[in-house]
Amino acid sequence: MSVEHFDRELSLGVLLPPASQERLHSALQGLLGVGVWLCDGQDEVILSAPGPMPEQRLAIAVELEPIAYLHADAPPSQLEGAAELLRLVLLANARYVMASDLHLEAVHEDYATLAQEHKALLASEQRYRELAAHLEQRVAEQVAMIEHTQRQLYQSGKLASVGRLAAGVAHEINNPIGYVNSNLGTAIDYLESMRSLGQQVVCSSDSALREFWQRQGMDALLVDFAELLTESREGVARVARVVSALKGFSSIDSPDSGEADVNAVIRQSLEVARGTMAAQAQVALELGVVSAVKADPARLGEVVLNLLLNAVAAVTPGEGRIRISTSQQEQTVHVQICDNGCGISQAEQEKIFEPFYTTHGVGEGSGLGLTVANDIIKGLGGRIELDSRPGDGSCFTIVLPG
Repeated sequence: MSVEHFDRELSLGVLLPPASQERLHSALQGLLGVGVWLCDGQDEVILSAPGPMPEQRLAIAVELEPIAYLHADAPPSQLEGAAELLRLVLLANARYVMASDLHLEAVHEDYATLAQEHKALLASEQRYRELAAHLEQRVAEQVAMIEHTQRQLYQSGKLASVGRLAAGVAHEINNPIGYVNSNLGTAIDYLESMRSLGQQVVCSSDSALREFWQRQGMDALLVDFAELLTESREGVARVARVVSALKGFSSIDSPDSGEADVNAVIRQSLEVARGTMAAQAQVALELGVVSAVKADPARLGEVVLNLLLNAVAAVTPGEGRIRISTSQQEQTVHVQICDNGCGISQAEQEKIFEPFYTTHGVGEGSGLGLTVANDIIKGLGGRIELDSRPGDGSCFTIVLPG
């Protein structure tokens, strides 16, 4: 790029700093042997000599427009020689300024690019750290919950319920694992590109760029980033193994065969829960004449037991009242379990059948009882209805085809 095509506006002040002006002034006066005056492009006096300013002058141009005027009472040939000397000095300074500005511009652009990439790397690192920690925590919590529930259901002999729960959890975990693993693979590819960039920087002839790369510790950062991605992928692989293990429990049995006497199932469930309910609540039975339903009595009993235990947990100890009733309504059998407990808000009712959701305190409930019960009843072709208001107790109604 020539000086004439340089974008920066050049002036005498830019090309000739004050200290250089004094030295040049002395040199010109010594060369010409007379007083020398120097003005800028606007005819403002920059350097002066004793006495009036001479009329004789020569313009000095570095670009198209003059940027200085030289005044001196000297022979024209000498004045022209001094002016040419001054022009060469200014031209050399202009090229230096141009080269300096271009260098600074390139350095600033490189620095801005590296700073942006460094910021993106830090943000990405933080996201992967949080993702790994969150994923590990969630998997640990879910695995612990599933193991706890599995032990409870094994004790009651209800492995089919565990299968339904495991199928749902495995399906929900499998989807995010897919795109997390894909994103990690893409991130590893990006890392290889960044490593290639690092090699280019290390081999670059730009010492400032190399120094910046080393000062920022980019080599160590890339190594650490690679370890983070490796740990994240190991975490995803661990989750995948958990999902694979869960799928072992996810086979759904064929529709239940046989028939169940609903009233007999209720009495048996009440007998099982009697020890828990004795000091908590009084139970009133209002069992009508109902037809048998197509269901496994043990699985139907698990549903009734879960609803009974929820009712016991909702009432005030010693003041609880629980009513269990059955009725035949055309082609359906209705089982109602009502209590005078604390009730359930509308917001909680929308989540009450979701896995792991519980209104009990930490460690007091797994949040799986109603989920399992709802799955079993749906598998029998029925449904569970809920009527509840805070402070007025709750009433669960099981509706089964008769």
